[in-house]
Amino acid sequence: MASLKTSRQFLLLCVCCLLTPACGDSASSPGPQGDTAFDAGADLPTDIADRQETDGPLETVVMETNAVELLVTVSPFSFQLLNPSDEVVFATLPELIARPEDGQQYAYGPPAAARTATATPVGGQNTSDTASSRWISFDRTLEASVDASGVHITLGASQEPRIRLQITLTVSDNRLHVKMALEEDGALDFERLSQTFLLAEEERLFGLGASSVGVDRRGQSYSTWMEHPTGTAATADGETYHASLLPLPMLLSSRGYGFWADEAGESRLELGSLLEDYWRIEVSDYRLEYTVFVNTDPLRTLRDLTGLVGRPAVPPAWIFGPRWRSGLNPEATPDLPLWHLLREQGIAVTILDDRLTFLPDGSERGREQEIAESVALLHEQGFRVIGRTMPHLSAEAPAVYEDYRNGANWGYFITAPNGQPYLLPLAGDLDQQVATIDLTRAVASRWFESLMERALEVGYDGWFLDLPCMVPDDALLYDGQEGWQVHNLFAGLAQQAAVSLLNRERPGDFLLAAPGGYTGSHGLLSLVLKEEFEPCLDPDRGLGSAVRAGLNLGFGGLPFYGSFLDPARTTPTCEIDGELLIRWIEFGALSPLMTLGDLPLSTSMRKLAPQPTSRSVFAHEDILDAYRRYSLLHTRLSPYLNGLALQAATSGAPLMRHLGLSHPQDAEAWSIEDQYYLGSSLLVAPVLTRGSQSRNVYFPQGLYVHWDTGQLIEGPSWQRIEAPLDSIPLFLADGGIVPLFDSAVETLSNESRFDVVGPSDVANLLDVRAVRTPGSSTFTLVDGTVLSLVVTGEVQPPFTVNSIELNRALSVTDVALCESGCYLLSTEDPPVLYLSTPPGEDLVVEGSSINLTADNPSVRPRRIRWEVVLPAADSP
Repeated sequence: MASLKTSRQFLLLCVCCLLTPACGDSASSPGPQGDTAFDAGADLPTDIADRQETDGPLETVVMETNAVELLVTVSPFSFQLLNPSDEVVFATLPELIARPEDGQQYAYGPPAAARTATATPVGGQNTSDTASSRWISFDRTLEASVDASGVHITLGASQEPRIRLQITLTVSDNRLHVKMALEEDGALDFERLSQTFLLAEEERLFGLGASSVGVDRRGQSYSTWMEHPTGTAATADGETYHASLLPLPMLLSSRGYGFWADEAGESRLELGSLLEDYWRIEVSDYRLEYTVFVNTDPLRTLRDLTGLVGRPAVPPAWIFGPRWRSGLNPEATPDLPLWHLLREQGIAVTILDDRLTFLPDGSERGREQEIAESVALLHEQGFRVIGRTMPHLSAEAPAVYEDYRNGANWGYFITAPNGQPYLLPLAGDLDQQVATIDLTRAVASRWFESLMERALEVGYDGWFLDLPCMVPDDALLYDGQEGWQVHNLFAGLAQQAAVSLLNRERPGDFLLAAPGGYTGSHGLLSLVLKEEFEPCLDPDRGLGSAVRAGLNLGFGGLPFYGSFLDPARTTPTCEIDGELLIRWIEFGALSPLMTLGDLPLSTSMRKLAPQPTSRSVFAHEDILDAYRRYSLLHTRLSPYLNGLALQAATSGAPLMRHLGLSHPQDAEAWSIEDQYYLGSSLLVAPVLTRGSQSRNVYFPQGLYVHWDTGQLIEGPSWQRIEAPLDSIPLFLADGGIVPLFDSAVETLSNESRFDVVGPSDVANLLDVRAVRTPGSSTFTLVDGTVLSLVVTGEVQPPFTVNSIELNRALSVTDVALCESGCYLLSTEDPPVLYLSTPPGEDLVVEGSSINLTADNPSVRPRRIRWEVVLPAADSP
């Protein structure tokens, strides 16, 4: 509970519980940009006490906890939120300011409202043009009171005295909760609200969902309207809005706060795009509700944000196996089944995505027995199989005509204004008219589950839930809402129905992937799969966009992400060739989820193939080598990725992390958009520029060891790192612990074949790579095993395991093969300890100045092979 402080003036106000209009009539005329009591510089605003000395007494209230302090100025209304160091991290404006281009009054300043504007699609965006809307600022404080629940303010508007704005501010722990709601005297149809906040000089803003147009959102305008990312949209305001299939009204600031708007409909955010020192949110609603979290640690802010919106459950281990997106037999070997070819070529694939569409057109109908037999065979070989489905039903496909007729008769579809099912065209390979199942009706949602269940009946392990946002604005739904009201939420309704079915039929053993969603998707999706990227090797497009999308999803609290290029978007400047594929394979291997596939190669690549007519990647040994090497690396990383998934489920920490999340005090780290951490241990720097054989890499504070070469690098520093085509710059950070499966593993799914190596075949052996200067580190596996590494000084033999002394081996190979336990301490600089334990439980390795443990008595005995780089404290 927050404690309350009041100035003498505000205490008097509380006795009266009323400000007369004359007393509160403190509207100020627009002034030039920055002409307020707030200086948006690096130090943010002056505090209330200073302003009282210079501007005269102001009625104020203070609410504070151990983590935050809220300072509210009653008239003119504004507030500031301070962290425990008494730094203002979040603040509003007390006065209206002018738009610098033309001097007109605009919705920058105090809370403001506007009448409903007609939504006009601009460049594909369903975004209202509010430049012509008459914004009314709430510039008068009419009433104020304070109680144990918070501060309650009623604001009025000089320009329109018949409307009022009720505001409640509540402080608890490290958070501020703000609720605003319009009250009208008469039908004035004010249904848009906005509020303005201040931007510090060096402040950066992150989040807002899966858009790949930049990671630092400052300077951008954004609409949280779920839409296919076909480009950008310009409005009459002069703003450019970026479309996304996964927009989120969530922001994280480098200043030390997180922001979440509780808004189901469209929000517009102008993040220093019109006025560089201010950011603004506008909602198409009569209410605006948001929460602000204050933390010095941005990972804790993500924990708090995801605590509100939800976190995904720990997925089954097999979803971290590489996914093959194709289902097509390669032209070079038409008689050899795809699964056989993958195993024969040594490509470690776990998931086969055959793109079979169960809905809307029932592509499986009439072939159920054949499909079930094929899926059973693939399960024996250690594959999992997924297809594609949608919350739509074809009105044309013969296979589902009876289903469509039943759904129409029962009233299970979203309807047009004429009361008939609202039919929409699908493009591409599914060119047909479809009806959308009305998921606001419980019985229709259960019917959707029964239709999806057909995929499980033939053995599928999940699906890609596609096109969930096709709800026209004028559609009518069973619960009385119109399409525009449920537009953003419909994807979550479809995902909720799918999860309900999968949890009932396949609890804890399924994959649900989707290209988009909204706030309610956080606790539902196994995987956010983005496949709209251009086939370009370019920092600004293609692969560069895929990196940014993953970082943005991480800021949005969605930890499980995979990407793939879109072969349909090839252009003369964006073609699929060997260099592009290899660089994307490298990035995919060090992403949370990896996708591979047999793709149509460019003309130049086809000419190099053994059979010039072949377009198959199987005809190119360099691509195959990359598939083998990096699909194996991703599969071996499963113990590490599963441990990170456990962290995500309990704390909201993303697997793919922006450098600023780990180094919040490093301004340079916040500026990086083409590197990331995978977890806290691995620093990844993908090569995004065509023809590059090296790249500049930024190393934050600490020591880093090159994964392949062992090169030791100290940060903070920029370094030029060699990156030949078959190598991605990858570094193990000091204190990092990375558990891996043995290199013999081929799949993460259980199998019944003696000639296929699955997870049960390597469960009794674990490899661990680590770097440790003097200090301690831990990593928790998904099974509860805690790996611990403590170094206190120069490490020297002898080494014991559970008090039994180990023998010294002659080579690293001997250590790897040693099942009775042995070690080798290299003489390199820095030295590396290679150590193999005998099979056991609760293994404790001790030596001079080192302690290694693997603690979990519930896990069956297994052998652990440690490889620990031991830099001195002052290295390099």
